[in-house]
Amino acid sequence: MAQQKAYKLRKITFFASLVCVFTTFFVPLQRISIISEDVEPSFETALGVSGQGNDTFSPLQATTDNVTPTVCPPIIVSTQNTPETEEKSQWVQPKKDEVAWYPMRIAYTQDSVAMRIHDFLKNEKNVEVFLPLEEKVTRLNGKRRKWLAPMFNSLIFIHHSQDEITKLKRFNRELLSLRYYTRHYTDDTPDEIIHIPEIQMTRFIKVASHQDGSIIPLGNDFSHKPGRRVRVIDGIFQGVEGKICRVKKDRRVVVTLEGICSVAISCISPDLLEFIDD
Repeated sequence: MAQQKAYKLRKITFFASLVCVFTTFFVPLQRISIISEDVEPSFETALGVSGQGNDTFSPLQATTDNVTPTVCPPIIVSTQNTPETEEKSQWVQPKKDEVAWYPMRIAYTQDSVAMRIHDFLKNEKNVEVFLPLEEKVTRLNGKRRKWLAPMFNSLIFIHHSQDEITKLKRFNRELLSLRYYTRHYTDDTPDEIIHIPEIQMTRFIKVASHQDGSIIPLGNDFSHKPGRRVRVIDGIFQGVEGKICRVKKDRRVVVTLEGICSVAISCISPDLLEFIDD
């Protein structure tokens, strides 16, 4: 009797486990299939097709049927080079063997060192050098004395390729104190050597080469100062572009080499200026 009761108990337990398995796995699968059948028609209607009369369904056909194509007008690009586009195109970093204007920092701040480097490079072949100078006046023993001194402390411009400048620095002790100006972007990329576009440097030389006191040297603080852009249309500064900023309690035309330096024209007639649209 005890064995028969144990056998019946095992049977009941087995059938109960089967019922549990069926309710756990098969019923949810059936519900999922019912839900998917309900969703399919709404998917087709969302794409704009009914599915009737077609054996196969093409999503591309569903998105292109009954749609009027839109014809976009052609984009006309002007190929005429303006001064602004030419200047922006010259900001491309030159190769190491290409000639360009490079601002160089002199490690020593003495004016005599800058003058000595300038004189040395001036005698080198195929090298163009520009050192902005200004006239200074002092009185010594009651006598008025004039002389030319660098306009900016420890700054000189060299027109040559990076490869040749590196060679000159390597084999000439007079040039060991020269350093490139660099621009830092991110920690993952190397610093970029700063160069000055030809058009910008030509305008800067036209202004900074005057040593008669008509030019005011400024720091780099004027690079990001707001001001209306203008162009000189006549006179000794014809073709120079800059912006009008307040300098020494007066409005003046400021010419800037971004990240390097700025100069201001001390006096110029408003009749010689025209505004430039940004």
